[in-house]
Amino acid sequence: MNLEDLLNALADIEGNDGEIAGLQDLAHTLWEHLPEEQRIETAQLFEGILQDAKNTQF
Repeated sequence: MNLEDLLNALADIEGNDGEIAGLQDLAHTLWEHLPEEQRIETAQLFEGILQDAKNTQF
């Protein structure tokens, strides 16, 4: 998963709008400011957060 995939996946999550919006904002910020190699590493870290968000009912 790359950060672009992460952004798309975050947009598909339904739940607490404030919490999801915060994750979306953070992902957008990372996408805009990190070099390509760090985007990949960071996306891998966020993949776990995304899985937790999908499995959690807000």
